[in-house]
Amino acid sequence: MPRYDVVVVGGGHNGLVAALTLALHGIRVALVEARDQLGGLSSDGLSLGVRYPRVAYALGLFPEDLARFLGIDLKNYTVLTDPSWVVVDSLSGETVFRWWLSRDALRREFVEKGLPESEAGMFVGLLESWRRCSGEIIFSIRPPSLEEASERLRRCGGEQLASAFYERFDKTLGRLLPRELWGLLTYPGYESEPGATSLLHLWNGGVWMQLPRGWAPLLLDLEEKAREHGVDVFRGLGPAVIRVKAGRVQGVEVGGKVLEAGRVVYSGSIVALPNALGDSRDVLGREVLSELDKISKTSIIADRVNVLTSCRPEPPYRAGGRPPLVEVWGRGYWFEAAYPTLHPEGLDELSGRHVVALTGLFDGAEAQEILSRAGVGCVDKVESIDRHVLAMEFLNPSGNPNHIPLNGGRILDKRPFEGWSDYTTPISGLYHGSASSHPGGQVSGVPGHNAAVRLLVDAGVKPRSPLARL
Repeated sequence: MPRYDVVVVGGGHNGLVAALTLALHGIRVALVEARDQLGGLSSDGLSLGVRYPRVAYALGLFPEDLARFLGIDLKNYTVLTDPSWVVVDSLSGETVFRWWLSRDALRREFVEKGLPESEAGMFVGLLESWRRCSGEIIFSIRPPSLEEASERLRRCGGEQLASAFYERFDKTLGRLLPRELWGLLTYPGYESEPGATSLLHLWNGGVWMQLPRGWAPLLLDLEEKAREHGVDVFRGLGPAVIRVKAGRVQGVEVGGKVLEAGRVVYSGSIVALPNALGDSRDVLGREVLSELDKISKTSIIADRVNVLTSCRPEPPYRAGGRPPLVEVWGRGYWFEAAYPTLHPEGLDELSGRHVVALTGLFDGAEAQEILSRAGVGCVDKVESIDRHVLAMEFLNPSGNPNHIPLNGGRILDKRPFEGWSDYTTPISGLYHGSASSHPGGQVSGVPGHNAAVRLLVDAGVKPRSPLARL
């Protein structure tokens, strides 16, 4: 039976980052993925000649410092527009807001929307402070409490940043920002949450990059680098079972193979961990199993469809150049529209078709209205990515792309549960590093990196990652 130091279960982007991070430290690693394709929710689809991002549709939260440590250049896979994100009112057709890359341009945008110069400058300053100060929180292998995180931000970025992070959004930033612009800094339903939930998803500063050729080039490069550093990759063998004896990890069984290892990093949805443990699931404890069961019954937090069309889409934002990520605010609905194939580097010249990715809360709106507001004419095919697809294909019973919600206090030292935030579990040698883990969802690679760093520390290996916060 093959013997490894570590087996990483789950070949999503976090699994790839965890495996590569460990391999860069000389650890003998195996990576196992149930599906034929690596990438998890950041993998591609192929339909009618078009290869396109299926679930994750933009890149913005992957820190450049982390990419540099892993040996990849994000500019090789993405297109960055300016502005990178635009909000459009579907009824009037007017542009509500443009998220500029330039600090001065962004400040002027806030002023144009009615904010006094001082408040506009404060908002942009808070964003810059967050980007400068957040690394200590985001890359921590022992995530702080909300109070501790607020204190760290106060020391680094000042009292305003600390209060915006710690207090409820509707009591802090929401009091200064016009109500119609709240959607710029928080998601619907998060208004009563601490500011952390609104700022966490914007740690990139509002910068969203398109992937005109899909995720494949980035994922293939991560896999190639992992293999170059000795990682053995097993894919398409079906779900893996983590072997446990006397409360300690023994390895992983997958596709009739037994991969022995004293440590395992689980990078799938934490909701599916009991299935991965098989007969050993009771080691998690009744309270955790009950909580996981409850989360698995929640519905997906957003609607998602991929539209394939042979007509060139007409995004509602027509300021010239390549369209950025467009967010459409309508009456009773909102959605984000990504147009990867409209970029010159896209695949439309090969297939003659385009893809438009729509993600949001449609709230029962007519499909034709949503398509019309997204600038889509003739439709060749519509693919719906609902909770059942996520549950069955991606082994994610909760149907939540972030694996578990980012609201309800499930952040920092409470993610995914109190006592689990340091990437360890009640099973000795078993670690978790996925969208379920701190700091949360989106394609960032940070949970995978942090889980690997935590494992290295426990193994007595000094991490070489310059991002590790011990």
